[in-house]
Amino acid sequence: MDKWKEEYPLFYQTLINELQSQTLSHSYLFEYDNLEKAQSFLKDYIKSLLSTNYFNGTTLSEDEEKMCYQIDHDLYDDCIWIYPDGNWIKKEQLNKLQHIYQTKSLHNRFRIYVIVGAERLNTNSANTILKFLEEPSEGIIALLLTTNKYEVLNTIFSRCQFYNLKSKEIAEESSVLPIYFELVEVIEKKEKNALIDIYVKFLSLFENKEKFIETIDILKKIYTKIVLKNINNNHNLIMDEDLLNIIYSKNNVPRLTKKIEMLIMAKKILLTTNVNIKNYLEKFIIEFAED
Repeated sequence: MDKWKEEYPLFYQTLINELQSQTLSHSYLFEYDNLEKAQSFLKDYIKSLLSTNYFNGTTLSEDEEKMCYQIDHDLYDDCIWIYPDGNWIKKEQLNKLQHIYQTKSLHNRFRIYVIVGAERLNTNSANTILKFLEEPSEGIIALLLTTNKYEVLNTIFSRCQFYNLKSKEIAEESSVLPIYFELVEVIEKKEKNALIDIYVKFLSLFENKEKFIETIDILKKIYTKIVLKNINNNHNLIMDEDLLNIIYSKNNVPRLTKKIEMLIMAKKILLTTNVNIKNYLEKFIIEFAED
């Protein structure tokens, strides 16, 4: 798994945190631009989920070596890959998956399914898989792949933890308005009047659900770049040095990664529940700043 550390540092660090704390999500959505690379990465990820020795790079047992071989060759019976049948992923394919996973695992490990082409889930097939995502059985993990996250049905997207596996860099910070960096500074300084400052200076960024979600997305972009800069000091980051020093003085990489996870969760809550924006903003800022 170490070979992906430089290419996908954020997800690598998140995986470490999740494995150590045993807080794995039950569903992930990955956007990719190279299917062969994405498949190779996910197979390594699956092996890491199922084998601590594989993840740590230590000697595998005979059973673990057999498992890794089966995963590499799509022979492992607790890992099912689903591809579009023609133009769409069909309801019958997902019904078959659910039927298979009603039985107990023979290996007493996680059971994993990978849907390649999540944007090819039409309304019928999406409704079939939706209950699987909403009420996941213990030990079952969904990995969804898409070439375009915007084409994935919102009911699916909102129930998954999203990661970008595209080789193309995310947009540079020059496209981010200064007000968002000011917001980060207020949050990170953790001063007593921070919440009041946010209500006075930044309320326009949270005035309705759409604006709130947009702000969450931009904060996630900023914190992602900060993590990448911390891991790879040569990574380009356009940010005031004083602000960067404040952030690094109060956060290590696991802490920054957890903040990104909190942003992902906040977006899910905003997309899937009918929260009172003002009340949720207060709760979110307090939890995010005090994390």
